[in-house]
Amino acid sequence: MKLPRKVIFGCALFLVCASALLYWKHSVWPYGMRSCCLPCMLASMEGYAYEHQGWYPKGGKTPLESLTILHDKPNYVGDGSSFAGISGDENEAERRIKLGLPIDETVSSWVYFPGFRNDDDSKIAIIWERQGGIIFNGHSCDGHAVGFAGGDWEQIPQAQWSDFLKNQEVLRQTALAKREK
Repeated sequence: MKLPRKVIFGCALFLVCASALLYWKHSVWPYGMRSCCLPCMLASMEGYAYEHQGWYPKGGKTPLESLTILHDKPNYVGDGSSFAGISGDENEAERRIKLGLPIDETVSSWVYFPGFRNDDDSKIAIIWERQGGIIFNGHSCDGHAVGFAGGDWEQIPQAQWSDFLKNQEVLRQTALAKREK
């Protein structure tokens, strides 16, 4: 049985359109859509700080384990997928959280700095996305998504990233030195 040319052409056109759509989606959302990932994590951290004398999560064996303290109370973070970060493995992060296993860099893309407070210098970055090239919700964008003490977030362009990291080291050391006095 021979298929009509219109059917073959229609199927070919559908496959071309579907392939183009999938390519576009992957280039725009390389890790899938992660709605409100950084802003929601910052809001959770702010809520935690409000209830803990201004301190952001701290006290874990590693910075990421400190961050997962947010999961101890369900009103901070919903499921464990939030701990994956913007480009991390959401399914594995959620699985580990449910089983009480630690989160590490193989699962989470967050870079977190425990030991800071919500009244520290608001220019201090306390959390950011390790992977460059995506914004707070997983969309492709130049630079790194960064969250600051006080709850604001910003996209730092890749061309400024090296200087940003140097400046952050100075800001963190200054804040910690003030605390020691």
